[in-house]
Amino acid sequence: MIEQVCITILPEREKDQSFIQNELIKALEKKALGSKELASAIKGALGGKALASLQTKAPGGKEASGLQTRAPGEKTASGLQTNALGEKAAFSLQTCAHGEKAASSLQTRAPGEKAASGLQTGTHGEKAASSLQTDTAVAKTAFSLSAGTTAEENISFVFSKKSLDARHGKAKFVMRYDVYIGEEAPSQEDLLPQWKSVKGSKCKSVLVVGSGPAGLFGALKLLEGGIKPIIIERGSDTKTRKVDIAKISTRGLLDSDSNYCFGEGGAGTFSDGKLFTRSNKRGNVGQVLRIFNHFGADASILTDAHPHIGTDKLPYIINAMRAKIIELGGEFHFNTRCTGFITSGKNSVDGIKTLNTKSGEEKDFFADAVLLATGHSAGDIYELLAKTAPQALEAKTFAAGVRIEHPRATIDAIQFHGRKMPNAAEYSLTSQQTGSSKTGNAASYGKEDERGVYTFCMCPGGFVVPSATESGTIVVNGMSAAKRNSNWSNSAVVVETRPEDIPEKFKEMAKKNGCPALAGLYFRSSIEREAFLQANTGSSGYPISGGNSTGSDENSMEGQKAPAQLLEDFLSHKKSPQEKLPKTSYFPGITSSRLDQWLPDQIARRMEKAFKEFNKKMKGFICGEALLIAPETRTSTPVRILRDRESYECCALKKLYPAGEGSGYSGGIVSSAMDGINACSKIMERI
Repeated sequence: MIEQVCITILPEREKDQSFIQNELIKALEKKALGSKELASAIKGALGGKALASLQTKAPGGKEASGLQTRAPGEKTASGLQTNALGEKAAFSLQTCAHGEKAASSLQTRAPGEKAASGLQTGTHGEKAASSLQTDTAVAKTAFSLSAGTTAEENISFVFSKKSLDARHGKAKFVMRYDVYIGEEAPSQEDLLPQWKSVKGSKCKSVLVVGSGPAGLFGALKLLEGGIKPIIIERGSDTKTRKVDIAKISTRGLLDSDSNYCFGEGGAGTFSDGKLFTRSNKRGNVGQVLRIFNHFGADASILTDAHPHIGTDKLPYIINAMRAKIIELGGEFHFNTRCTGFITSGKNSVDGIKTLNTKSGEEKDFFADAVLLATGHSAGDIYELLAKTAPQALEAKTFAAGVRIEHPRATIDAIQFHGRKMPNAAEYSLTSQQTGSSKTGNAASYGKEDERGVYTFCMCPGGFVVPSATESGTIVVNGMSAAKRNSNWSNSAVVVETRPEDIPEKFKEMAKKNGCPALAGLYFRSSIEREAFLQANTGSSGYPISGGNSTGSDENSMEGQKAPAQLLEDFLSHKKSPQEKLPKTSYFPGITSSRLDQWLPDQIARRMEKAFKEFNKKMKGFICGEALLIAPETRTSTPVRILRDRESYECCALKKLYPAGEGSGYSGGIVSSAMDGINACSKIMERI
């Protein structure tokens, strides 16, 4: 029998394992009072003994006296803690995933690596933050109540989720445990999929276009079925990509194929690594997290309510995935851009045409199916599909707006009510707002005119980064390192933009080009081009140099300075003096600009109203140091590639399987990974 119990503890009790044990036992006892079935199961598992009177042990270990726990096969540590009954308990020693001892204070480490004091060691010798982390024991059993030596004679508590509740002026942790009653708790390794080698075998193959989460997790799924993945990636591997990204920030030079959006691992690799998703019904979220953990992600992602890997860690995890895929016989082709679809018969895709962006070599690739996982920024793929099969595309709702950046201390003080916490504070804000007050009386707008205005991809202790993929455009995004310890916190604030909200000139342009579905794409590009003109060429009439920008003064057509405005000035409809702009994490630099004037009216006016509402929810959100940096336009794609709901196959092109954010059916790392897995499951059924 499996049950769940939750306990709420104050932050200062987080490391008091004896207290946590006792609270868990109390919670289970209380739950049993209201359930005869549960009470009977507990009685059966423990031979009629009372919960509080029983011994505890770590999985695989012998029983210890009192309420002791220890690592399997290891001797009890000295310096034992004393529980409420005056008996000794060694619960400060947790069980690691591979039977190793772990450092106290719930530290995490990679198998075989020693844990550093106050820090954990990653799989590549990198240090990881210890705050709010949990031991790799969370993947196994935290502790067991023992009435005997077999699983049937035990009750095991497995830590499954932790969240921070800072409401009502008092921070506390809510901790959830899965309780296995009379049965063995499964290990994380046992739950991992089994991947097969496809080396030297004449097996089926699938072209995977794009190596983001949909592509990588799709490739791993194919290996479960003994199908060879051939991964085609327009960008560079993570090592080369780091160099290309550095050039954007330090020299304003943009490689349109290798940047924050394109390259090994996709857009998420160098833009935060958030793993939180609400798409729990689309697939097995736990399996995706376990796979990330298997390839080197901290075990805390298995239990944190808002799991996060960190931009500094994710590239190494992606590299480990690539190494495994190659080890099993898969292929990777970097710097290889898809330039066309090879079709036969009734629009059946047999392969793709490619161009090596470094050598200029053209090459055709053939396979039994094509997984199209090119991401939300691959506008050229939508253009290509519009020429090949325009009926394959439809317009969809997307969002556009700005990044708002505050000093981290400001957000921490608001959210933690002045209380010092080891982690940076997060927030999530939403609002519904009617249209432009400039074009009519706001009172005349009805529900049909309301659009969502919301924060997205909030980066506590993070940075704002340049994410353009085309020359002469500006796009901003956010990221955080694993420690989330920069001096700033930022978030996207975006406005829901439906197909009917697209200005007519872009609809006419798309219709003229033979594919009305592309209107949103043209609208998005126009915002990004205007942002570049505002900040980098001086055509707007605003100054482009001086002030507190931290970036290069190089203002070529590849300059990546971003237009910015103080939030208070945005609301007051006035220009922010360049010298008054605060220091920012956006390294290429910022230029004072009237965002309130040039951003599309339907976006600017709704944001204006929403900011005032946000300030009521978070008093101090509007402040002198709150900075808006524009534009944030890549939260999702404005185009959907139509596919069959059951088979995942493109409705207009057979053997083509759109997946991930670029397909228009997912958003974020985890939901895209699940979408890639689901699509490849359907491919496996067909071929």
